[in-house]
Amino acid sequence: MNRRTLLLMGLVSGLLIIALVGLGVWSGLKPQSSSVDWTAVGDALGKDLESKGNGVYEATFPRSDLQVTSQNVKLDPSLDLGTEIYFQEVDNGMAMMMGEVVLTEDEVDPVITQLEQGGIEMTALHKHMRDESPRIWWLHVHSHADPTQAAKALRSALDKTGTPLRESAEESASKNLGFDTHQLDQIMGYQGQTEGGVYKYIIPYGGTIVDTSTAATIPPEMEAAGSSALFFQPTSGGKAATNGELLMTADEINPVAQALRDNDIQVVSVHNHLIDEEPRLFFMHFWGNDDAQKLGQGLRAALDQMSVGKSSAGG
Repeated sequence: MNRRTLLLMGLVSGLLIIALVGLGVWSGLKPQSSSVDWTAVGDALGKDLESKGNGVYEATFPRSDLQVTSQNVKLDPSLDLGTEIYFQEVDNGMAMMMGEVVLTEDEVDPVITQLEQGGIEMTALHKHMRDESPRIWWLHVHSHADPTQAAKALRSALDKTGTPLRESAEESASKNLGFDTHQLDQIMGYQGQTEGGVYKYIIPYGGTIVDTSTAATIPPEMEAAGSSALFFQPTSGGKAATNGELLMTADEINPVAQALRDNDIQVVSVHNHLIDEEPRLFFMHFWGNDDAQKLGQGLRAALDQMSVGKSSAGG
């Protein structure tokens, strides 16, 4: 093959790549911009959305209006006491919305009624804690719709509650929580972050999750469905209360429960958050109040029984 032929082939290949990029099919192309006006979605919800990456947008509503105690611990609103809603565009301006709404006992029925009227599905209703006062419920929601309309419907439901609708969770990386977060990171094998008065870990599921109702993959950024969440709230003397949810398959439930109980961490509940996910997944909620490093060791033992995503702290 002569030099002229090689140059001609190179030119043709280059032109082909340019054409493919123009059509959006070249695998190296950056994702096209979303056709959804996410500012308008936030306006409909009454809250600016935060980009979580991977095309996911989040809004949070801490229940700072409530004074909640569980097993004699006064809970920070960042300790799993906030409504969390996630959006992701899935096709032609339509979006998957899912998340959880934190409700008092008397708010449950009015909110469900309002959600039904707005076309938003309920996928679960359950508790995350034991002996909490006042009684709190976590309502999981799902929709596949125009995200602005879904946001309006959700906002109408939140208007039936005492939820502060403009307040956001506080991030404070420098706040002293009274226990060694660096050592805790080493035990857990992940990098946590301070949010309000709580140290928080988000740990992705180790496989792929598909929402079969939309055929969309659920990324770990949609935390209420695609990740485990672990919270540590300082109590006193290096101790902490821990609460959260571990995401697992059916065959992992009993090994994880045993690992928690072997380390004096209570199993609070086991349930689903979704209706149409593949594989079928379960969330195990837990509670402990002990030395923070000891709790970390117990939770790490539980994680070792699960399929989890890559560590971000080298563990």
